Amino acid sequence: FPSHDTTMMGGGFGLVLLGAAELVRNRNNISDGNRISQSLAGAGIVALYVSLYAATNLYNLLSSTIGFAGMAITTGIAVVLSIRHGVAIAAMGLVGGFVTPLLVHSSDPSTPLLFGYLYLVYAGLMLVVRRKNWWVLSIPSMVFGLGWAFVWTLSESFKPEDTIWLGLFAFAVFGTLFATSHKQFEEEKESGLKIASNLNYIGLSGAAALLGYLVVSHDVDATQWVMRDIVTGK
Repeated sequence: FPSHDTTMMGGGFGLVLLGAAELVRNRNNISDGNRISQSLAGAGIVALYVSLYAATNLYNLLSSTIGFAGMAITTGIAVVLSIRHGVAIAAMGLVGGFVTPLLVHSSDPSTPLLFGYLYLVYAGLMLVVRRKNWWVLSIPSMVFGLGWAFVWTLSESFKPEDTIWLGLFAFAVFGTLFATSHKQFEEEKESGLKIASNLNYIGLSGAAALLGYLVVSHDVDATQWVMRDIVTGK
């Protein structure tokens, strides 16, 4: 088959699998319907990621912008479907969402756009984590998010003025973790559990480590210069 037919068939197959997952889940007379629907949904998400990756990087059928947007939408679908199909689908959305920028290359990446996207992935996952009490996903979500910031400082695309965006990203990640775990923290006071408090300690430590690394390893004057320009509008 021609490359464009192959990728279109793969994408279409992924959508069919997602539709089949919903149909199976809504039929109570199917034995192990929940597990079958989870498997179908997982396979559908993987098929969409693979098709978009092939269309963007292997066959150049899509621009990097469209490919990136498609994978971002797929991540959003995975996060939403995880509420219905379980934690495994949320984990796929987590991995796919944070890996997407690596799969779609850009000759001139935008730091604010990249970390704005990464924050939306993180925030969306944390909302699902809070709603479903899947706190096991909160640590890898934070590790992936803050890990991206550390890795970015070592990449060829990093510029001194990017420091402000990475700092804002670190504050946003910790703020979101604190906001989403606050209710859990209150509930744990009576039970003696310390999941939320431990998560907050880990999140604060990670954010502080990132900020300290930025201050020690990079030009703080450049950050102050960028902040001045943002405030003055120059």
